Amino acid sequence: MEIKNILKVSFNESIILTQFPMMKIIENDIEFDNLILMINEIEEKRGLGSSIHKEAFTGLDYMGNKVEFNCYVIFTDNEIYKYKFDKNLIPFNNEILKRNREKKLNKLLNE
Repeated sequence: MEIKNILKVSFNESIILTQFPMMKIIENDIEFDNLILMINEIEEKRGLGSSIHKEAFTGLDYMGNKVEFNCYVIFTDNEIYKYKFDKNLIPFNNEILKRNREKKLNKLLNE
């Protein structure tokens, strides 16, 4: 998949199978670090998804309601890419802080 071909990004598109029956759907599991890199690249290079990405990072939608996602969906002209991840990773900001804290603790303990 080329970044320039991305039309839209979303989280948890459970109805895409019925909405786009003729499109090829590619499903994969994705590691957290790879997901964050992909999100950043899509925002930087295509300017897409900043508002929904913010929801995933904060864990709250624009109304302040808690969100739960377990799938990141990328739409292109011919294909739909579904990247599945553990819904317990939401909010992403908390997961990033937790991982950074663990790295620092491990570094201190190993010195």
